[in-house]
Amino acid sequence: MKLSAPIFQLKRRAKLMARNNGVPLNEALDQIARDEGFTKWSLLSASMSSVAAYEPILSRLEDGDL
Repeated sequence: MKLSAPIFQLKRRAKLMARNNGVPLNEALDQIARDEGFTKWSLLSASMSSVAAYEPILSRLEDGDL
């Protein structure tokens, strides 16, 4: 699933939400996750860590580039 922003930006948004609304950070993180289509923040972060960050780079390499 494609996120609306990178994880670090979503986490920053949750921190600001927690500060401004006076809610615990874990509730703000879960709200951001629900906005992104996940039930909990842990599921969002786990699904994004399973996507290898190096795959887009490796797909652009040709034989002999390494």
